[in-house]
Amino acid sequence: MMLWLGDIALGVGTGNGALTGPTALSEEYANSYARHDVLRGKPVLQYIGQELDTREFTFFFDEGFCNPLTQWALLQSAYLARTSLPLIAAGGFDGRHFVVEKLGREVLKTTRAGRVVRLESTLSLIEAPIPSLLSSALSSAARTASALGTVATKALALR
Repeated sequence: MMLWLGDIALGVGTGNGALTGPTALSEEYANSYARHDVLRGKPVLQYIGQELDTREFTFFFDEGFCNPLTQWALLQSAYLARTSLPLIAAGGFDGRHFVVEKLGREVLKTTRAGRVVRLESTLSLIEAPIPSLLSSALSSAARTASALGTVATKALALR
């Protein structure tokens, strides 16, 4: 399974069907509820909405299919940029973007000279909802229209 975070490749499929790269993925979904206490009986729950989705990956970079330090630098730049990136899996892009919340690494293998040959990394992503272009255009038009005022506030419009 090939995974892309923006233009950063997180998984490489080999020709024989073996997978190199991601070794674990966890996803978390949650809803928010307000709890209203009542005089008698159990409290009543009120649905507020969905929480942001999260993804956590554990994967490795090995010099057999990439330069581990170059890939690590790409992930670090995504973390430091704090911008939302599309997460694209083998099934395609579902329209959601994510921000790197946490990033960690562990060097697993080096050469005698100290060059990194293989490293393992953990990556925590949090969903960054991007409003659709249509809804943002409509809300912008509504703000502009309300700023123009009404006929009652325009002296020349009453004549």
